[in-house]
Amino acid sequence: MKPLMGCAVDAGAIPFDPNWLEQQSTFERVVDARACGDLPAYFAGIRSLYRQQQCRIDAGEYEPLFVDWKRLFTPIEHEAWTELRACRLTMFPQFPALKFFLDFADPWRKLAIECDGAPWHDGKRDHERDRALYRAEGWTVFRFTGRELWKDRINDDGEEDPPTCCITGVTMKEIYEIWGSKCPNP
Repeated sequence: MKPLMGCAVDAGAIPFDPNWLEQQSTFERVVDARACGDLPAYFAGIRSLYRQQQCRIDAGEYEPLFVDWKRLFTPIEHEAWTELRACRLTMFPQFPALKFFLDFADPWRKLAIECDGAPWHDGKRDHERDRALYRAEGWTVFRFTGRELWKDRINDDGEEDPPTCCITGVTMKEIYEIWGSKCPNP
């Protein structure tokens, strides 16, 4: 593995991240900020986590599990994360883009998954946000409601169907088939 500019990489088969302890410390502050309801500290902490990983992300290295994201997920996000992992979609949780945070994002392909719980989302505002993301940076955003993620998806053949996006009618499995599961520089 060749070293990345500005990134220390171990010569072994698995790169060692010298910032691991710093990332874990930052993540604990993020968890505490969320628990205390300190949203500015929460979002600043998430941006800091991604800045610490930016050279790896830019290099095409997929490293979404550098912290235990599940500790921050809403129940809807947890269900979506389970589906994304099952479909082998390469996504980063709570990814910053413009002045927003995308629930799950593939920064290489500019693909985002949003999990819309009724109390937190407004259709008109979300549509404007999605358009701004597309116009400024080329993001494609798929939205799934909690009902879509949690509904009984057992089909007539006794098999489980994947969740279907409320806007486009596309399933997470179809997203996987369209965009693939590999990061650009595996």
